[in-house]
Amino acid sequence: MAVTRANLRAWSQASICLLCAIAGVLFAFPVEPTEFSGGWLTGPLLRIHGVSGWLFLLSAALAFFLPRLAAITGLIAVVLALPRYLYFLTPGFFRMVFPGERKVLATSFFATNPSAIGAIATLIVATYVCARRLLRESLVLS
Repeated sequence: MAVTRANLRAWSQASICLLCAIAGVLFAFPVEPTEFSGGWLTGPLLRIHGVSGWLFLLSAALAFFLPRLAAITGLIAVVLALPRYLYFLTPGFFRMVFPGERKVLATSFFATNPSAIGAIATLIVATYVCARRLLRESLVLS
């Protein structure tokens, strides 16, 4: 099988989507069995993040057969995954936007979380790859 630009684009999209799904699982694994999953704000964030993982896997599978749908699915997955990572980087912002009772007191507005920073970096790359693929496929069809 010859390697063409279309195949290379499909493989790059599939690989970055798989990487985002793996990063999401590794990021969610330590906090899923804790009380984090039961909070009024953190519970829905965790569930939405889980949906994004499935959408990343779907996007990776569709990348070879339906490139436009795969790109759209990947972009939706990025939008769904981003709030959870931002919650770990800017907890003060979420406390300001969503006031309410918390079990843990806020220590600062920003927090340093290397895994969240790395996950956001993979989301940025996934956004670029999916948006570029969507634009390229839209131009080919028109």
